[in-house]
Amino acid sequence: YDWTFDVFGSGPDRPRLMAIADGLGISGRLRFHGAVPRAELTHHFQVADAFLFTSVRDTSGGVNLEAMAHGLPIICIAHQGVGDVTDESCAERIPPGPIPETIDALASAIAQLGADPERRICMGAAAAHRASGYFAWDEKFDRMLGVYQETAQCRKVANPQVP
Repeated sequence: YDWTFDVFGSGPDRPRLMAIADGLGISGRLRFHGAVPRAELTHHFQVADAFLFTSVRDTSGGVNLEAMAHGLPIICIAHQGVGDVTDESCAERIPPGPIPETIDALASAIAQLGADPERRICMGAAAAHRASGYFAWDEKFDRMLGVYQETAQCRKVANPQVP
């Protein structure tokens, strides 16, 4: 495959990851960008084929919604926020488990998605649809309003004196 892997962020693991890439002989295919301005990240979303999110500490995974809004299929460990944000239509969702098995599953998902451009396109379209529909601000507002209305109604039934 002809591929490159773009890594964004300026965490403390960068030197270690660069050394691992050198040891594996793939450093020429990896680009470590560090922290970048939003406009530059947006450009990278527009030209990427997929978005890989392997964090086990980020509880919200909001960057996945940004990638989805740009029509990128997601490859992720399906837990916490990213487990809620994605579904099978738009993401390769790897169940959390022992590290070696999770790494193997992620590698397999990357290879399979990389080899199937039609599937990437379909998943990317589903990702954009999910991001602009279910997670659009108007949609979230309406769902939250429904929760408030249901809660208020339950309070009135349980305690008729509450206005």
